[in-house]
Amino acid sequence: MVRVDPVQLEHALMNLLNTATEAALTGTAAQAHVWLHGDGSSSGLHIAVRDNGDGIAVEHTKRFSGLSSL
Repeated sequence: MVRVDPVQLEHALMNLLNTATEAALTGTAAQAHVWLHGDGSSSGLHIAVRDNGDGIAVEHTKRFSGLSSL
């Protein structure tokens, strides 16, 4: 079990949502969309943030490999 500070978790989520919003707004899509999904149980919490921005440049993707399994 990992304990988290609710305020720090809120800040982290707001940063993710702000970044997703900026990416969606500066992308080439006709409309900006940001999705937030949360799923919790007694065994853990899964949070996903998705946007329809243009994505991460290929040269930067190695920095993020394996993060989804944290």
